[in-house]
Amino acid sequence: MYSYLFCSRIVNNNDYSSWVKWSDNGDQLLIGDWEFFVDTLVDMGFSMSGRTSAMRNFYSHGFKLKSDGRHRIPDENGVVWTILQHDKFIRDKPELLKDIIRTASLRKN
Repeated sequence: MYSYLFCSRIVNNNDYSSWVKWSDNGDQLLIGDWEFFVDTLVDMGFSMSGRTSAMRNFYSHGFKLKSDGRHRIPDENGVVWTILQHDKFIRDKPELLKDIIRTASLRKN
């Protein structure tokens, strides 16, 4: 839960809006620069090595990768956004963050 509280703080900070933001309706997380995103989390004390590590963490906590139908085409500013969604990660509803839990191990036996 705590890492998603920090993700929420990052996405709610307008200083970061050029590389991480909410979707227009506030139910999706959009990440446009994984290097800045991961570096910001690492600076906050989280251990991750890059985009793959961060994505693994999102998936293991029930986030889904979404498509905006553009198939990795940059927006008007040249940014290609990764879109993630979770039923409990919603703008202006921080009380739901406590319900984001690790859903399964991604390791194969």
